[in-house]
Amino acid sequence: MNSTERMGYIADYLSHYKQKIEALNKLGLFDTAVLYELFSTEICGIWFGQKFENLNSKRVNYPYIDLISSNREIYVQVTTNQDIPDKIKNTLNKIKNSKSNALSAITELYFFVLDNESLPIVHDFSGDKKIGNIEFIAEKHLITHEKIINKAKLDIDFQIKLYQLFEKESTEFPSLASILYQQIVDSKEKMSVSIDCLIHGEYQIDRTTIIEKIKDEGGRFITILGEAGSGKSALCKMVIENEEHVLYARAECLAEENSINDIWKLDIHKTLKYLNGKKIVFFIDALEFIADVQKSKFELLQQLYFIASKYDNVCVFTTCRTCDYPSFIKISAQYDIKQFVIPELSAREIIDISEKYAIIKKLLPLKSYASLLRTPFYINL
Repeated sequence: MNSTERMGYIADYLSHYKQKIEALNKLGLFDTAVLYELFSTEICGIWFGQKFENLNSKRVNYPYIDLISSNREIYVQVTTNQDIPDKIKNTLNKIKNSKSNALSAITELYFFVLDNESLPIVHDFSGDKKIGNIEFIAEKHLITHEKIINKAKLDIDFQIKLYQLFEKESTEFPSLASILYQQIVDSKEKMSVSIDCLIHGEYQIDRTTIIEKIKDEGGRFITILGEAGSGKSALCKMVIENEEHVLYARAECLAEENSINDIWKLDIHKTLKYLNGKKIVFFIDALEFIADVQKSKFELLQQLYFIASKYDNVCVFTTCRTCDYPSFIKISAQYDIKQFVIPELSAREIIDISEKYAIIKKLLPLKSYASLLRTPFYINL
């Protein structure tokens, strides 16, 4: 592709960028502002010739600035605000009035903006009009889509790198959003088909007490323990049934795949970065099936916890037979996983079920069935 063709692609991409991002956002998964920050981080890296760090990834809603260069000298505020002049003035005033030593040390700040009709009335804050320690000169400190295009026309190296970035972005974002959306739909379908919360397809055991306990006392990482057939999976399903974004998998998948990304066909780390605080739950069912697998497969679970621990909006729920959970004690301690044991059915619960089903009532006096009738699986069977 020659320079003219690349410039045509770059100009078209920037012209339609806003519409592309808004189209992705209609799926309700990714946040427009976050996508724009990620986009600007990459472009600033090319613009200034060094890597940039998004400060919001370390602290949500970092005050007044969004990006900082690797040499800690260049600061950037990224905005999709419709009133750009007002945004610039307010940001400079807030930094001026801030009591933060880190912010008061800033002397030069750039603004990366999404072009709109307010751009022509942006004016300088320099000389007598300088606000605090920061001198703002629009020609220098304002990075707009038009300036990006003009720089690409004059700087062939910048043009090529920009083209490569846009080509990657044009396929990566839509693909990631589409896959995540479909995996959430598929997860809910799999849970519906494989996890039965009802006895005889109609009677639900009242688990309100333990559900409320899990929600009240549990953290982001929770494991539900119990004996075979005790209803661990059903309980977990009931706890998270109102969550909008759930990714579900049986633990066998961890033994079958080579990477945590292979389980849901997603780049997990990148997906969580784009979600911008929207809650997502990973549900790994029946850990007992990987209790004795080779170490490399076992480490996939640890990898999931490691990635999830970086994001406050991510929860991981697992279920496991009590007798097999010692295999996961190290992970449990490392990530402070809260454990909740689902007890066998109480005498009261069994009697309530027997009042509904005559066959259970007939079996109750028989000692040979006593242990079986203490678990939902065998009652249902």
